[in-house]
Amino acid sequence: PGTSNLNRYNNILPNPRTRVRLSKLNDDDITTYINANYVHGYDGAHGTYIATQGPTPTTTPDFWRMVWETNANSIVMVTGLQEKGREKCARYWPTVLFNEREGLGDMQAGFVNVAVLAGVRSNGYIATKLRIKHDKSDTERIVMHYWFNSWPDHGVPSETGNVVKMLQAVREWSDDPERPWIVHCSAGVGRTGTFITIDIGMRLLQERGRCNVNEIIRRLRKDRCAMVQHPEQAEFAYKVLSEYAA
Repeated sequence: PGTSNLNRYNNILPNPRTRVRLSKLNDDDITTYINANYVHGYDGAHGTYIATQGPTPTTTPDFWRMVWETNANSIVMVTGLQEKGREKCARYWPTVLFNEREGLGDMQAGFVNVAVLAGVRSNGYIATKLRIKHDKSDTERIVMHYWFNSWPDHGVPSETGNVVKMLQAVREWSDDPERPWIVHCSAGVGRTGTFITIDIGMRLLQERGRCNVNEIIRRLRKDRCAMVQHPEQAEFAYKVLSEYAA
């Protein structure tokens, strides 16, 4: 109750057992809520990933509070901001490089200040280096934002290579089991689930030489509802992993 305005879609809600709980503000339980779930890794480790909805204008401060409180240092975005004329995700990070000398170009989201330090476009995705600072802390952190903006809603990319390249770039930046990857699309289930399925499958192939896509998806759905929404998304994951294993 009281959280309906914090959900992008009222039929996609976080599983209570694995939901991310933010710290409570002003003794208000609603401030602990965000539409996000911890997702187990390939080895059963808790909280390897956080699957979440695309932030809305209302939930953008909560999103950045989650980034800070979970000590995440990678954000993977697999949605456009607008698709077919509808908003799929708010622009929750600055549009311009931070001008350090003049102190311009940063963005305040609740308690967290966000600034863009660098950006590069390659292989169908955009990698952006962000600096985040919390109002109540003297420290600042670097977070990488990986935006694969050519993945259609309810569909799949036209080819497999760029998804794998972005995934490998995320790994090169951060493979620390203590620091979750935050993965989101619009609802945080279809494309998000497909991306996580591919990463888990690649790790299983590396470690054990085999993986079962249907079993990975079944386990993901224990952590967050409706992960991998469409048969073609499961087929795409299977195709990527088959090519990777070859």
